[in-house]
Amino acid sequence: MGWNIRNKLFSLQAKHIKMKKTADNPFFKSKYIPLEAILETYLPIFDKENILCMHLIQGGVLVTELYDFDSGTSVNSNFQLNATDPQKQGSEITYGKRYNLWCLLNIQTDVDDDANIASNITKSTSNTVSGKWEKHTCQKCDEIVTVTPFKGKYWMCFKCTSCNGFSKPAPVYDWEDLSEMAF
Repeated sequence: MGWNIRNKLFSLQAKHIKMKKTADNPFFKSKYIPLEAILETYLPIFDKENILCMHLIQGGVLVTELYDFDSGTSVNSNFQLNATDPQKQGSEITYGKRYNLWCLLNIQTDVDDDANIASNITKSTSNTVSGKWEKHTCQKCDEIVTVTPFKGKYWMCFKCTSCNGFSKPAPVYDWEDLSEMAF
């Protein structure tokens, strides 16, 4: 039996393509992988593998389909559209394309918040050390992130918004402020 779309996607997944979160979400003070980055990374691969990536709107649902010309097989992902205002719908379509591609290509994307945002559950700040946002350097990915450290089971830590890992706080100092401190 010849290769089909699922074989090709499995082969693609085995390459473990890493994507960097380069776009800012100011509302959640986080980063995400934008649609443009996904397309710039994957469209050349699709071209080489004879895979067509298309987005259709059918009955208020955005359908993203990956079609393999070699085997005639396809896979798709659906995203329900709800906006009625054309500008809001345009934004929703872009969002839906990104999410559909994340699903189809098994791209690791956002912080896994255990569905707290979707459930309208807010995190209690009772165990935060200062209750304030502070800049720290993540010890796992070396990114400078703005977080609120909290007391973990054994030590003070924070969850990095860049790599999703937990790290001990390593404050980022403003060197001008440090010059006034006595050592």
